[in-house]
Amino acid sequence: FAISLQQVSVDIEAGSRVTIKGYGKAIGTSTGLWDYGIYTDVKHADGSWLYGQIANLPGGTHDFTLAQKTFVVWKAATSINVYAMYRDDPITAGVAYFDDIEVIVEAPVAKNGGFEGNVVADWSNFEGGYTVDTSFKHSGSQSVKIIDGGALQQVSVDI
Repeated sequence: FAISLQQVSVDIEAGSRVTIKGYGKAIGTSTGLWDYGIYTDVKHADGSWLYGQIANLPGGTHDFTLAQKTFVVWKAATSINVYAMYRDDPITAGVAYFDDIEVIVEAPVAKNGGFEGNVVADWSNFEGGYTVDTSFKHSGSQSVKIIDGGALQQVSVDI
């Protein structure tokens, strides 16, 4: 098998959306391979990894086809390994071509949307307001609990 790797050093803040995309062309490969496509491993700032985010390609014989995947990085990250990958194909005569690979990182516009740490630095009470809660959370160690009111953050964006 063959893999092309590029390690990209980048500061990614928690909650960022990462899109990986590129074009692949196959001649005589198996179909349904999980490891034919643009593959990434993300190294978090704490040293842990988010492995195996992959934009799969279909295999078989096809002209250049776009593969794309978007995912959220829930912890701050310092680097992304990007692979153009075609491996472990039981058909040994297959070949894959790659072109125009991109990695796009979109930081969240709202600050501290994960409601971690000092929430009041970024969010104010709206009407009945909110309380910080550690018993239920999607990621991290806390969320906000709202019964009747809200958490407000004014966001300005230059378009």
